[in-house]
Order: sequence, then C-alpha cells, then structure tokens
Amino acid sequence: SSIMSDDEFKDKLSTIKNKDKIEVLYLSNFIESKGYKEVLKAASNFKDQQVLFHFAGAFFEKKDEVDFMQFIEENRLQSVVKYHGVVRGAHKKTLLMQSNIFVLPTYYPNEGQPISIIEAMGNGLMKLTTSHAGIPDIVNENNGFLINPKAPDEIVNCLNHMLLNKDTLISFARENRKVTLEKFREIHYLERIQSIFDEVLEK
Repeated sequence: SSIMSDDEFKDKLSTIKNKDKIEVLYLSNFIESKGYKEVLKAASNFKDQQVLFHFAGAFFEKKDEVDFMQFIEENRLQSVVKYHGVVRGAHKKTLLMQSNIFVLPTYYPNEGQPISIIEAMGNGLMKLTTSHAGIPDIVNENNGFLINPKAPDEIVNCLNHMLLNKDTLISFARENRKVTLEKFREIHYLERIQSIFDEVLEK
C-alpha cells in the first residue's frame, strides 16, 4: 500500500523530533501552474541545509528540465535540492516516509482534489498548498497551510515557521493521518486510484 502502517507512522513521528532538518516533497508533474518553480525559488533561501527539498515527477518539456537543473547549479543548491525523476513503488514510499511537508502551490486550471495530497496526508505529511479548486475541502488551519499562488516568499515563511515549531508539524501529521484513515477508509479505493494516477503520469 502507498499508505504507511501504524508502526511506520509511529517511527516517523519519533524521528521528526530528533531530525535536524525538515524534508519537503514536491510530488507532481512539472507543469508551471502546479507551482514547482516557486518551490525551487523558495529552496534557494535555505542554503544552510536546514530544509531539504525533494522533487519527483515528470517533465514534459526538455527546456523546463534544463532550466530547472540550471537553476540548481547557478544557485549552488545541489545539497539542498534532490530531483528523483518519476517515482513509484518502494522509491515513492521511501520519499513519503522521510518527508515532513508536502508542497503543491498549484494554480493549475484543471485541478480537482489532488490524490497526491490525500496520499501525503495518509503518510503523515503536513500540507503547504493553495486554496485552489477542491483543496480547501481537505486542507485547513488544523492540518496545513494555505498560501497564495506565485508566492515563493510565503513558502519560505511557512517553512521557517515549521523549523521553529516541530510540535505543530507533529500535530498536523497526526491530524492528517487520522482524517485520511477516517474519510478514505477504503485503502483499496486509494490504491485503485493510485494505479490510475500512475498510468496518467506515464502518458
């Protein structure tokens, strides 16, 4: 399953307190209106490596990928930003397990209720996203942050806030997992969606 077990979740919570850094995950296609460029800009504010940024997903345009890699190089972000390509299976599970904040500052016109957000919630990630489309139905001030689109500075502020407030990170993680398991109890349903989601990403 792409949702961690209770034991895995307990392990995750216990490591948050002892970790000296916060790990952020962008797991979506690299479409500009999904907000990945804003996340990358935000990353350039964390050269002290207190925050580690994981990016995973498919680029559709070669130029976008080249620009992305160039930005990392020019801003010397190699130790702060990791690009994982398209992930599934064990690799994806590991990323969800080790990450603490799921970031999707989307203003994508066709966005619904991104499955990736629900999956992240089930894996105890706090959400940093926008009040766009169906997202406010699943994200509120008890389980995440809603920011404005195209606002890398707001991403930076949120992350700085979370670095100082690990307890909030833990309570949001608990809340997210609880809500997901209650609302989306049928993990099979999630897995079925997941297989569709993976197919979509492969196209």
